[in-house]
Amino acid sequence: MVRFILIGWFFADIDELINFPFNPLDADVTLFQEILFTTPIYVMAYLFWFRVLRTYRFSHREAIFTGGLSLGFVEMCSAGINPMILFGIFIVPFIIMIHGFHMFMPKLALSDELEASAQKDTRWNYAAGIFLPIIGAIIGIIIAFLLALLLQILGML
Repeated sequence: MVRFILIGWFFADIDELINFPFNPLDADVTLFQEILFTTPIYVMAYLFWFRVLRTYRFSHREAIFTGGLSLGFVEMCSAGINPMILFGIFIVPFIIMIHGFHMFMPKLALSDELEASAQKDTRWNYAAGIFLPIIGAIIGIIIAFLLALLLQILGML
């Protein structure tokens, strides 16, 4: 599990390094703060994603698609629900290319271990593959918010 999370987090941080100049969390956030505050989000999402891949069978294509959708929905909704999300279908391929890659890398690296433990192959695996990492990311957002609040109270932010 730890290797799975570290592999995913490594590739997610590469994504953060590349996309930081174009899409920071906030205009006043430094790269270090961006990585600090996105780490709990990714770690919790990968924790739940690991559980999904240990429980259900996913092909490589299915893992890219469901993993990309899960974190893509979190990113689309991170600015709040607005009418533009209705047009999100136009950016779904972009989301799958960005988030699907780093959600797929731990599955690729640890494929043999995950396949040996995956027990079920049902129609619910797709819903679990999308919604459980979303729940993990929401928990990570709460942790990141509390961390930012603590750092602000201590005067370190």
